Amino acid sequence: PILCWLNRLFVVALFALLPDYEKLCAQTTDEALPKNAAATPAVDTTALLSLLQQAVVALNEDRPVDARQALNELLALNPEPWVHVYLAQSWRLEGKTDEVFAELDRAISAFEQDPYSAGPLACDLDERLVGEDWQAIRADPRFGPLLERAKKGAWRPGPLVFDDSAG
Repeated sequence: PILCWLNRLFVVALFALLPDYEKLCAQTTDEALPKNAAATPAVDTTALLSLLQQAVVALNEDRPVDARQALNELLALNPEPWVHVYLAQSWRLEGKTDEVFAELDRAISAFEQDPYSAGPLACDLDERLVGEDWQAIRADPRFGPLLERAKKGAWRPGPLVFDDSAG
């Protein structure tokens, strides 16, 4: 179960690391940037993926300290909410419940700041934190309210509405 969870989260993380199409376009066309805009430094995707791989391997091998080292480096380069979810996993391996909740709180706070980007991860966070390994966390009275915050903070598209008045 833990490998399935990590693999699913790895896929979410991988897609989060891929450059956004609009940002890529903005970097390649002069008209997309304001005249006084400073150039943003390019992020080395290879380095990010390498750090993510190191963290996942360390988590799979039950080496939470090594995982946190890679994840903190990754967080410094790419402050995304899913990194906090991985950090929560590292603390869970050591049985440090307060640290798990602190990292999940950071992830959810980031979801609330950017609901559109948080959508997929926030919506199915409950499905990601499953298995025997997460039972103690899920049984904690802090888990339910935290999960509700994650779900409220996620952007969900509204239902499609079709105008058939043109007939």
